[in-house]
Amino acid sequence: MEEKQSSYKSIFKATSLFGGVQVYQILIQIIKTYQKKIMKKNRDTNFQYVPLGAIIAFPFAITVKILLAIGKVFHLSYNAVNIIVWYMLLPLAWAAILDYKLHKLILSPMWLLICVGIIILQRKKFNQFCDTMFRLSQIFISSFGNYYLWSVIICLLLPTLITAVLLLC
Repeated sequence: MEEKQSSYKSIFKATSLFGGVQVYQILIQIIKTYQKKIMKKNRDTNFQYVPLGAIIAFPFAITVKILLAIGKVFHLSYNAVNIIVWYMLLPLAWAAILDYKLHKLILSPMWLLICVGIIILQRKKFNQFCDTMFRLSQIFISSFGNYYLWSVIICLLLPTLITAVLLLC
């Protein structure tokens, strides 16, 4: 009976993973289609974006408000909070999930040590370090096209998908 449950569990995980990837691909296609529809030809420039609408603007605005609130509580700049959340805390959570799955406490202490080391080494110039990292992130995200659209995809949808995959596997 236990073997049957294990079999069902592995089938459920595989199906969930496959379904999650399919949902992600559908969302990307919807967003790309929506992006093409909101572009209009302008005489003076090649293309101009019409306001993105609720699909992109809402998650982007909510994320910015949350990060600004965290920055206000901890007296940190928006850029610093952004770097801490997306480059330190989120990967730390992923490392903790992997440690839990592997039944070993290896990845999260190593990542935490790296993050603390960076903070200590950059303590006098931490805001400057975060500003530089944020600008590099903006350049990277902008290289895909529309900054707001790809911020939502790269900073919200992709981490959600990665977290779901880690939790389901």
